[in-house]
Amino acid sequence: MLIVDDEKPLRDMLQRALLFEGFNAVVATGGAAGLDLLLHDRSIGLVLLDLNMPEVDGWAFRRRQLADRRAAAIPTIVVTGVRDAQLRTEELQAAAYLRKPFTREQLIAAVARFVVPGSV
Repeated sequence: MLIVDDEKPLRDMLQRALLFEGFNAVVATGGAAGLDLLLHDRSIGLVLLDLNMPEVDGWAFRRRQLADRRAAAIPTIVVTGVRDAQLRTEELQAAAYLRKPFTREQLIAAVARFVVPGSV
């Protein structure tokens, strides 16, 4: 699993919570680094993606991900504080959305829909 978020505290919390539940997770500090990992690491089976990041934001990340046939097939959970009215869901084509703030239980339940503990 790949966590793409520019905020270190949130990125670390997500990774710790997922590792504690038995999920494997790697992190990227922003969209550009996340795209590089996604396009080159064939073991990634799920992406947790923040939308609001500097430089390559979540919208640009998704456009590039969806343009690559292999990467487009990888489910993406958008993790955002953006209100519903501001989300262009047709453009994002995300598998799921986690609205900030969310609980640990909501995080684990969302991830468990797509991967099993021990997988990436």
